[in-house]
Amino acid sequence: MYDGTLRTPRATGLRAGCSCGWRGETVHPLDWAEMGEQPCFADTPGPTEDWAAHTRQVQARTVPMPDDVNELLQRLQDTLTNLAADAPVAALRVVAALERLAEQAGLDAAFNLEADMSWQTMGEALGVSADAARSRVRKYQHRA
Repeated sequence: MYDGTLRTPRATGLRAGCSCGWRGETVHPLDWAEMGEQPCFADTPGPTEDWAAHTRQVQARTVPMPDDVNELLQRLQDTLTNLAADAPVAALRVVAALERLAEQAGLDAAFNLEADMSWQTMGEALGVSADAARSRVRKYQHRA
């Protein structure tokens, strides 16, 4: 980190970035005097707003998840959170079952893909880079 620790230079600005490879265009200046000795970069509004705008754009291009699946996933998350606190071994058993279910669904989906879809198009539909889309699909194709 460029905060002056161990004689590293202090950063003069922050730019948003995403795991998909996107980098924000704007470098937002840092005021170290205002931030103090223990800065929290997550609270820096400029890059945070840039990243939020990016994720909204990505979300608009992705294949929407069906509402009933979103609701089911939310209920499952709530149930697993409670189960992990109250009965952790049972939660682990459920997680193992979900992993098997996801593995099979991933295999089925990977083999039902349209052959002429580009990795770039697939990446946009999934909300990831073309390389990440290729990696995800090949992970399942190689397990068959």
